[in-house]
Amino acid sequence: MSLLEKATSGKKTIPEPAKARTSLFVRALASSREEDTASAPPPESLFPKAENRLTMIEGAQAIADSIAALPPSTDSMIALWEICSSRLPLAALSLFLPRDDFLSIGARSGFPAGSSDPIPVSIAPPSAMGGEPLAKEAKALLAPVLGVPVSMVLRAAPLWSDAGLLGLWIYHDPALEGASEEAMDELLGILSCPSSKVLGFSLESPSAEPARQILAASKRFSSVSVACFDLDPLFDSDKLPGGVERDAVRSAFLASCRKILSSSGTALACGDSSVVCALGSSSDADLALFQFAKTLKRILPFFASLSFPAGRALNLDPASAGAAEELSRFISA
Repeated sequence: MSLLEKATSGKKTIPEPAKARTSLFVRALASSREEDTASAPPPESLFPKAENRLTMIEGAQAIADSIAALPPSTDSMIALWEICSSRLPLAALSLFLPRDDFLSIGARSGFPAGSSDPIPVSIAPPSAMGGEPLAKEAKALLAPVLGVPVSMVLRAAPLWSDAGLLGLWIYHDPALEGASEEAMDELLGILSCPSSKVLGFSLESPSAEPARQILAASKRFSSVSVACFDLDPLFDSDKLPGGVERDAVRSAFLASCRKILSSSGTALACGDSSVVCALGSSSDADLALFQFAKTLKRILPFFASLSFPAGRALNLDPASAGAAEELSRFISA
């Protein structure tokens, strides 16, 4: 069964949004049969043909050492992106991250703006493989997302860990055509073998009903401290690595909140730039917020170097008659 057949058959129940994902596969199938050269610029106009071949990667060991030194935290994936996107000699690099049963774009550099459609996980090569030019059927799924024609040479390198697939690199550079075997091995060694301490995270869309979900998860507690973080300072910081999607920043922050809360509370994304958390069995919301933010800074070393969001706090009795309205007003403030 081909990759496109796997992508289009897949599971019988397609997760939402079904229309967006179905349209992606329809476009991919059409592109695999006949490339629309009228709507897509030729590859050489985006990335001129390289005069020299890549023979070695300057400072490859130093790059590998920087990756190995990354701390065991969720946001180390963003730090990993910063290292690779700024120090590897590639014309274009992108990082796809898990979203439900698919992969979605988390960061890009060099590639034109494309769509936000998901791609099937089956595109990722096995852990022992990568670096070879992708087949046209795989490129047909990727091209609309990366904003490039199907004829462009794209390569993939997976980020596997003991927990599964952390992410997928998709990259392009004309200098890789005919590059030395040593240079290709160095490149794959850097992209495919990050420190085993690096933690991954999944992309997550904002909740449509944050107040209802938070309240439902808080019913088992007699009281909760609710904290709402506005992440705009992170998005607007000039220290944030270039090319990282807002969705990836918010999802990394959210994953760390859940790591701290574990079974003692819940956290979810709301709106375009906020994360709301609820910590059970706490009667002092301001103190709980202070301690929570302090822990977040400790386990988010990359984010802690930015303008860290201070957050807002609320004491809430989940059983009270006006709890739902009070929580809704707090979240939307």
